Amino acid sequence: MPQNPRYECPRAGSMYQKFGDVYYCSYHDKYAKDRCQAFFDFQGSGMQCPELHTMIDQGRKYCDKHEPASEIPEVVDWRSRMTEWLTSVALAEPPREDGNEVKSAVLEPEPEPEQNPPNMQATPSKHEPHAGELDAEQEQDQVPASKEEPTLEQEPEQQTEPGHQHEHIAALYMQCNICLESHNATDMRNIESCGHQYKEACLQDFLRRKGVRKYNCTGCRAWLQSHQEPEAPF
Repeated sequence: MPQNPRYECPRAGSMYQKFGDVYYCSYHDKYAKDRCQAFFDFQGSGMQCPELHTMIDQGRKYCDKHEPASEIPEVVDWRSRMTEWLTSVALAEPPREDGNEVKSAVLEPEPEPEQNPPNMQATPSKHEPHAGELDAEQEQDQVPASKEEPTLEQEPEQQTEPGHQHEHIAALYMQCNICLESHNATDMRNIESCGHQYKEACLQDFLRRKGVRKYNCTGCRAWLQSHQEPEAPF
């Protein structure tokens, strides 16, 4: 198919302009309104006659080749087959249902059958327990399981003397409980109430700076409060 040299369009020039001997594509066709409309019923199928119309029949334009009085048998056969195909496609589409019909088509879930209907009795088993065994089992179920609670006499004495509380020392205070660092063992001193250690130089520096120290150990907390100077009343 010749190209359009005038507009340099990449589309194929399928529309021929008799005046000037120039081919146009369907996009740049200046005579689109004057072309033959023999395939107007099948727009979009790719069929379009490039010839200019020579007559008008029932509001449509036809060329000499496609005028209704002189249509060739091939065109008539193609038109009938296209019409039949479009009709079959339209019939194959499912009909649209109304909103009420769609709602009625929804199936409701069936109720599940009861596992133990009242009118059904269990069949006797070969290994049914005797009446005496049932009474013994019921008595065992009714007797609550007694929990052994330790009395005050059985509870071990948790409070011991201050000298015996040094076995479980918090790992956080194994070093100096002021700066939480390790020092020479000769410089460390023990707290009698809890057994934690501290360095005298760290304690004096802490008291001079009036710092704040929070302890999880009650012994360390009471020991530090005893060394801090009481605040002067206002």
